[in-house]
Amino acid sequence: GEPADNCAYEGKKNGWETFAFGRVRDYGQATDIMAHEFVHCLTFTTMTTNFYMNEPGAINEGMSDILGNIAEMALDGNDGAWIMGENAVEGGMRSMGDPTSRAQPEQRWSMFYAPEVTQGTSMNDTGGVHVNSSLLNIVSYKLDKAGMSVEDQGYFWMNVAMAMVPTTDFAQMAELLPWVMERLGFNQYVSALNQAIDEAGYTKLEQPSELPAGAGAITFTYPDMEANEKGLVHVLIVSDATAVEAWPAGRTALVRQVLPADDYFVAVIVGEDPATATGKVYTDKGWIDYDYANESVSNKGTLVHVEEGKTAELATDGLA
Repeated sequence: GEPADNCAYEGKKNGWETFAFGRVRDYGQATDIMAHEFVHCLTFTTMTTNFYMNEPGAINEGMSDILGNIAEMALDGNDGAWIMGENAVEGGMRSMGDPTSRAQPEQRWSMFYAPEVTQGTSMNDTGGVHVNSSLLNIVSYKLDKAGMSVEDQGYFWMNVAMAMVPTTDFAQMAELLPWVMERLGFNQYVSALNQAIDEAGYTKLEQPSELPAGAGAITFTYPDMEANEKGLVHVLIVSDATAVEAWPAGRTALVRQVLPADDYFVAVIVGEDPATATGKVYTDKGWIDYDYANESVSNKGTLVHVEEGKTAELATDGLA
């Protein structure tokens, strides 16, 4: 009975491709959002399905953002270009040209990069599909800045959609994107494309030993491996300037979040449904119970100082 603050492609039902959006915001007035959801139908159809989790899921979300943005530019002009959902959400939901301004990574392993999971749930954003989508979005933005027309961008990314397979990841995209570009005869953009792919770190599979400039990290290992493997663990990291949603890596249960240097409160929420899950907040005496629905982390938690170039390791006393 309560309208959802969301919109979605709902799949094929009784022979009809179906879409839905709630009445909380004016999603139906945002061309890029409506086109974004339609592109989910397109990509699921051209690939016959999609492994919608971790990198394949992030790429799927990126394709919807990119073609949704291109549709908006083609139909409505460039006002609001590269900001997703600016006509439904104040300030927009995602910035394709400046992802760190919306707590998304500019490259693999950089600030806000989300780890892979073994079980995708709403508690871990199905492995960061809406977080790491920026790694594809920023490539599209840089092609535009290299002079590629809106029409040519649409033609290029539509052909990319038809070349993808259900398990396409970023390492495969590093080969697929230039291949499509060359086959379409857009050779003048291949150099800019390869540079954008390199800057986004598509093939940098090993985590670097050094932290990015301006960043530190918070790390701890979540002790309940069973809850982690089921995708039930959600981590909220909050400063005056930034709110980051995180979770443990699937195989190791290690929470390692790279963040701008600042002071943060840290909370862990565990359960199948955010509305009924239990919470813990970090203090200087260990983790204590926290009713995240009714209590402020600033009233119960202790600030964790994150220094540039250094990692703050949190104890796990009282966490599980």
